[in-house]
Amino acid sequence: SLEAVEKLTKEVRQAVMSYFAPQIEERGKLRADKIKFRRFKNAVQMAQKADQILRAARVKPKALPLKLGVPIFEYASLEEDEDLANKWAGLLASALMGDHVLAAYPKILAELTPAEARMLDSVNRWHAQGPVDLDTWKAKGYTAETLFKQERLTEEQFRVCAQNLIRLGLWKTGDPILWDALGDSLKEFQFTY
Repeated sequence: SLEAVEKLTKEVRQAVMSYFAPQIEERGKLRADKIKFRRFKNAVQMAQKADQILRAARVKPKALPLKLGVPIFEYASLEEDEDLANKWAGLLASALMGDHVLAAYPKILAELTPAEARMLDSVNRWHAQGPVDLDTWKAKGYTAETLFKQERLTEEQFRVCAQNLIRLGLWKTGDPILWDALGDSLKEFQFTY
């Protein structure tokens, strides 16, 4: 009968699970341990880089508030990209130097992709070199196309990155590079910060 088959199936399943459950549980713990170790290693490397920054600046570290320390270490431990790992080290060093580091900074940094971080670095270098107007930037080769090619992004990927940077408040919609790339589509992203 169908009930007898269901009962037998249930009993067999329970017997099999009682036999294999310890091995399955141990495998899960082993995987979790490997992940914990990778995260620990990433956090230690970040702390070592931050220490190098402090030593190079000859600055004695100040107390790190838990509200900053915990999210910095939590998020940084997940980071496997070298450029972003260096940014985490810089953020930790800034916090340890007593610089004004807002509690939102770790959350913002955690939401950046490597391409977005490199795009920001490029645009910040461009801003540091003089007047910010579209004609000057185009003459210097500071264009959205330069960024797509540099990051090997399609125009659509660039748009997604730019929109995330705007959402995070890291790019303002009036930036010439964005108008060059996104033009009228920016009108939908007129945020108030």
